[in-house]
Amino acid sequence: MPSSSIKIFLSHSHKQKEFVDQVAEYIGKDLAIVDRFAFESGRNLEEEINASINSSNVFVMLISNDALNSDWCQHELTHFRENMLDTDKATFIPFIVDDTD
Repeated sequence: MPSSSIKIFLSHSHKQKEFVDQVAEYIGKDLAIVDRFAFESGRNLEEEINASINSSNVFVMLISNDALNSDWCQHELTHFRENMLDTDKATFIPFIVDDTD
């Protein structure tokens, strides 16, 4: 697969913004789908999230207590599981970023 076709959706808690910005910079903003860079203001947020997940071929779940307790992260994960997980459309990568209990 050519690198230009890779789109990586980064699911994260809003409390991880600084870390996510660093990850997006590292992998390249043209490859990363991050809310503050990809979503258009004034549009339906749920529709934007769903469309972004559907257009990705890598779904990275940045796991933290905040993310696990986030309604939006749960929505993103559910949408991915229901629409993408059991297909050849995308790869799921869980990444623990919070080691607190």
